Amino acid sequence: MSAQESKTGEGKMAQAAAKKQEGNEAYAAKDFDRAIALYSEAIALDPGSHVYYSNRAAVHHAKGEYTQAESDARECLRRKPDFVKGYYRLAQAQIEQGQLDEAEKSLKAGLNVDNGNSDLAKQLRLVRAKKASKGRQGGTKAGRGGGGAGPKFDESTAQELTELGEAYQQTQRELSQVQSRQRMTAIDLKKVEITRQQVSMLDENAHILRGIGKMFMRSDKNEIITSLGESKEKGEKHQAELMNKQKYLARRLESQERNLKEIMANAQSADS
Repeated sequence: MSAQESKTGEGKMAQAAAKKQEGNEAYAAKDFDRAIALYSEAIALDPGSHVYYSNRAAVHHAKGEYTQAESDARECLRRKPDFVKGYYRLAQAQIEQGQLDEAEKSLKAGLNVDNGNSDLAKQLRLVRAKKASKGRQGGTKAGRGGGGAGPKFDESTAQELTELGEAYQQTQRELSQVQSRQRMTAIDLKKVEITRQQVSMLDENAHILRGIGKMFMRSDKNEIITSLGESKEKGEKHQAELMNKQKYLARRLESQERNLKEIMANAQSADS
């Protein structure tokens, strides 16, 4: 490779890293479509990097696009077979698609790379609980009956339930906060639109006092309308981000609730 080719390659890698950083920011803002587009640009610039596939897999998973998440996780591992997070991402996608046997294989493969990884071990326990619950589902329903003490949990299951329960409650709080912010944003947008309509009816030469903090500044009609238009655009963008976050949290809440129910059902079956 010539010095010029090496320099060009380094330039593309730097551009890819910049796209990744932008993608991370979009992902944090729950702007998933933009994050996917940016990670895709990073991949086009540096197709040999496993990290960009891993990040894009995470976004696809957040969007509920589990087939695409699985595909990206596999591409990530094809480039770096010892990347433990790739096995976690792959198993997550497989679990959501009901591919429990495949998820178990993926998690075991990851643990062969890092046998002390707590995240993989936790996911493996969850998968096995799901498989046991699914296998005993009919017998569980038939075996339920009269009162008595509730199911007894071993230490590992009790810890798993505690952690899942705390995560579920945290997601509920986050979802409630997002919904509250959505309502406030909708009210603000309505105020902006009403004000814009009222200002547009004024005479072109009218001078208007505009509140800025604790001060009032005289502005003309066009300045006010332009400012209100910018506020509306910003509010609508924020509202779209909140909607994406609400959808993401709702999916996460549903998944956590399903996991809790399956572990409980499995414990009850084992206890009966």
